[in-house]
Amino acid sequence: MANCTLSFDFVKPPATLQPGDEIQGEVVVRVDAACKCDGLTLAAEWHTSGKGNKATGQAEGVKLFTGEWQPGEHRYRFNYKAPVGPLTYDGELLNIGWNLLARADVPWAIDPKAEAPFVLTAATAEGTPYFFGPLYKPPDPTTWGVSETAGGGKLVKQPMGLGTKLVIGAFILLFGGGMIFALPALAILIAPFVLFFVIKNAMVKNKLGVPEVKVFPNPARATEEFSVLARLQPLKEVKLGKVYAELVGQERVVSGSGKHARTHLHPLHTYRHTFPVEQREVRAGEHVELRARLTLPPNAPLTFNAMSNAVEWNVKLSIELLGWPDWSKTLPLTVRPGAVAALPGAFARRD
Repeated sequence: MANCTLSFDFVKPPATLQPGDEIQGEVVVRVDAACKCDGLTLAAEWHTSGKGNKATGQAEGVKLFTGEWQPGEHRYRFNYKAPVGPLTYDGELLNIGWNLLARADVPWAIDPKAEAPFVLTAATAEGTPYFFGPLYKPPDPTTWGVSETAGGGKLVKQPMGLGTKLVIGAFILLFGGGMIFALPALAILIAPFVLFFVIKNAMVKNKLGVPEVKVFPNPARATEEFSVLARLQPLKEVKLGKVYAELVGQERVVSGSGKHARTHLHPLHTYRHTFPVEQREVRAGEHVELRARLTLPPNAPLTFNAMSNAVEWNVKLSIELLGWPDWSKTLPLTVRPGAVAALPGAFARRD
């Protein structure tokens, strides 16, 4: 079996790069006997490390060669652009690193490869595209998020509330195949919880209605301000308690799998803005607007979402109703590099 080794010969070694920077050089292949190569490829590969399970992914690659190698040295020139993200990150629970990877697909052998680590930093050009990780979902445009995909992700609806999930879960458990003999026990166990959430949500909606909450610009950039706007029009008279918007950033990773899976959290930033409306009585049909300007902290870690590894930011609006169940809604906030223009339009009144 032929011995095959790969190495890099760079014009300039890729130490620190920005998205779109060019990496120039050659992949050097040395073989001591004739062998077949089903593909010599070059790609940048990101990988996570830290407390969570390892995740990896590749930027778009190029194929440099397919065919037969004769004994000796073979060189393949390349001009490869640095990927658009995620940026290199060194956190408490989560780290993100990059390698330039050359790999040869050699049949019936362990594929030889060569790796060159590099640091990917934020681009200076305005409007540079960015990849937030394979599981990233762009903000819902109905909450004044982005109207186009970012990083190749799909637009998604807001996740179902806990009460809805419990109702659906109870239906599946109670009426799913193979569970017929467990119906009485399951009904007794689950029904009180389902009933509590259904009644609670119905009570709040019947009195408060459905408040509108919008966050923009979204994505936003570290050190920049963003707006949280909420509009209330209660169906019945209510008395407000504490009402606040809370910005929360955290690392979230999962280690292990199955029953041994463990979720680990590390707080990055927490800030609460309290609206001056406590003890205010709001009549049925009265319009109330709440506006706040929040600021992301300097060097706020960028949003990232991959299997078992995430850096996430959320804005939570909480409304305390005196003598009544409280209401809250959480919206994801994307933190990205580069400047982002504020989305057009005002929070128009609908009198």
